[in-house]
Amino acid sequence: MDKQNVDHVKIKINGKDRPVSQSNANVEELPVSTWDEKRQAENEVASAKQPIEEEDEFPWLLPEEESIFKEDPKVVTPTKWKNKKHSNQTVTPYIYPKKNKKAISLGFPLKKMVSILFLAVGVGIGFGYIALHLMSNEDMPATATPLTQNQEPSDNASEQAENKEGATKEEAPAASTSSATLEVYAVQGGIFSTNEGATTVRSSIQSKGLASTTLEQNENFTVIAGLGKEKAETDYLNEEYKQEGFTEFWGGKQLTVNIHTSHEPEKWSAILYELSSHAAASIKGKNVGEETLATIENSIKQLHVSEEEKSSREKLLQSVEEIRTKEGWKAQQSLLDVVQSLYK
Repeated sequence: MDKQNVDHVKIKINGKDRPVSQSNANVEELPVSTWDEKRQAENEVASAKQPIEEEDEFPWLLPEEESIFKEDPKVVTPTKWKNKKHSNQTVTPYIYPKKNKKAISLGFPLKKMVSILFLAVGVGIGFGYIALHLMSNEDMPATATPLTQNQEPSDNASEQAENKEGATKEEAPAASTSSATLEVYAVQGGIFSTNEGATTVRSSIQSKGLASTTLEQNENFTVIAGLGKEKAETDYLNEEYKQEGFTEFWGGKQLTVNIHTSHEPEKWSAILYELSSHAAASIKGKNVGEETLATIENSIKQLHVSEEEKSSREKLLQSVEEIRTKEGWKAQQSLLDVVQSLYK
């Protein structure tokens, strides 16, 4: 068996047997289809037969680190660990030196504060000085000089005092005056732009024994020809005027006026309101109870009046007496005179 393994191998090429040893059998040409594949196969076989030569050792000589890294600034040199301590050696800790802390000066903030204080005072004095010079003498407040025992006040001072006292006396009645609203129905005789036109109509009404007065409202002059508590009362008065030829009068006109008195204007307004109704009833010929008239008369006498209002109070008492005697138009005229005197 061993001999057979050593025998040559016979390969038949082109019909001829050629003995090839086993070592040469491996070198025979490989079956290829193209010339390129054949050339590639031969190169692979040739490279496989070349012995691998051992590489000679080449001594690598490196330049010193300092010469390289010092000349080239772009290279960062590694840290050299010199004096490396081994585990069996003791390491002495590094003691940092103490820093000499400078003592903080206590006088520094105090000086700063004093400087700021003086600076603020200086700026304030400067602005005050500028403002003092910019102000004129008229803007400066006048200083009052006290009077000595022998010194008398000047004439101007006495005149001013008299003017103030006079103004106080004149304004005293106006300050004590109060007002109240009187709301009644009235017969309107016309509205005129001038007082002369209103006076002409008023005179013609009074000439026939009827009642009328003039009130200035909204820069116009209105002729009032009778008062009543109810609209029907003034409608009746308007019919009386038509019979006398005053066909353009208007009855049932709502009239609102403010009356001004020194005391209790509400009582004045209430008395005028009641008497206007009784005066209209007296024109119709109706009787008014004596008890009712006595109550109203007593209220009129209890009114607190000023000197100027005494005549108005007398007019009210007169209207009560005229209602009692059934003189209704005269009572209406007395009431209209009171309204005109208290209306402002």
